[in-house]
Amino acid sequence: MRKNVTEISQDVIAILMNYDFLGNVRELENIIESGVALSNGNTIETNHLHEDYIIPGGFDRKVVSSVAHAVAETARKTGLARH
Repeated sequence: MRKNVTEISQDVIAILMNYDFLGNVRELENIIESGVALSNGNTIETNHLHEDYIIPGGFDRKVVSSVAHAVAETARKTGLARH
């Protein structure tokens, strides 16, 4: 099944920015991939996140944006996103 997830809602970005990121960048990638899998539109929304990630902490907005872009680009290149 192809997905065309091209956006992350501002609420999700805020949650990710406040998440106490204890893992490496793979943890963020897994969060985004899970959101893509659960999304049924083109935007990852808060209901597409596992409840463990909806806790206070601190992500850097540039990191979130960069990884989100990389995931979307990878999805496009691998055929997971519609062109």
